[in-house]
Amino acid sequence: MRLLSFVIVLVLILTGCNYVDLQKLTTGYAGYCEILKKYEKYDTLGVDDTIKFVYKTNSEYLNQLKLEPSFPKSLDSLSEIDKIIKLKTWLSETLNYEYGYSGKDGRTFCKPRNLIEMLSRKSDLSTVFVCRDFGIALSELYLSIGLKARYITCLSVFQNDNDVHVVTEVYWNDEQKWIMMDAAFNTYITKENGEILGLEELRNCFISKEKMEVNKSIRIISSSAYLKYMAKSSFKFMRPVRSEFDVENTNCKHVLLLPLNYNEKIYSDSEKILIMNNSGQFWE
Repeated sequence: MRLLSFVIVLVLILTGCNYVDLQKLTTGYAGYCEILKKYEKYDTLGVDDTIKFVYKTNSEYLNQLKLEPSFPKSLDSLSEIDKIIKLKTWLSETLNYEYGYSGKDGRTFCKPRNLIEMLSRKSDLSTVFVCRDFGIALSELYLSIGLKARYITCLSVFQNDNDVHVVTEVYWNDEQKWIMMDAAFNTYITKENGEILGLEELRNCFISKEKMEVNKSIRIISSSAYLKYMAKSSFKFMRPVRSEFDVENTNCKHVLLLPLNYNEKIYSDSEKILIMNNSGQFWE
């Protein structure tokens, strides 16, 4: 079997194909980390001056969001990181996350996709809330209290993999860094020393096989399964150019970050998706 696998990989390499197309040969946590390591490098020079990321933390709707009856109270007395974690936990407990929803039972997604609408429909059994809803909603929560935030779509290397995951990154001013919060699974990831990671750091930790920990409040899946899931989903990342309330329902363009020496055919002709190889610009 090993000889057969080696021959298949060799043939693909010689014919210009890459072994990462063979999903069955590379599944599992270690395999996903190896894929990331193979595509570790990004472009550090190719800055696109036409792309300007914008964060809008003040608007009529964001102010309206804070007036919602169920909006968390007593935030002013908390430290910045405690606010960040409390809002993540509150959202996780407020909306019912549908894990692995596949369109059954005639239920539909929440439209328009913003937190005010989601809160109005949280008890509607015909409405489904998936990770994209949680990623968008949590970014709106953070924007409403004046923090820069963005929702990030995390994708695997396999172009036929429709199982993407959406999380939120928020800028932690006290530590001057971006950190990842996942309201769908009510979790975040840290290094062994407790340092909370952003997605860029997380990808690097997978590559270096550094030991990481998932916070204990995680729900739905186990910590090990979550790390494996995120290792799979940390190959490509996509974010909106603008971070603001109700951005999903506008014509806002999205930027797709790809590592060097990897060609993405699916989105290359899209007018709404801009492709970037500069990780520094993408994570700024």
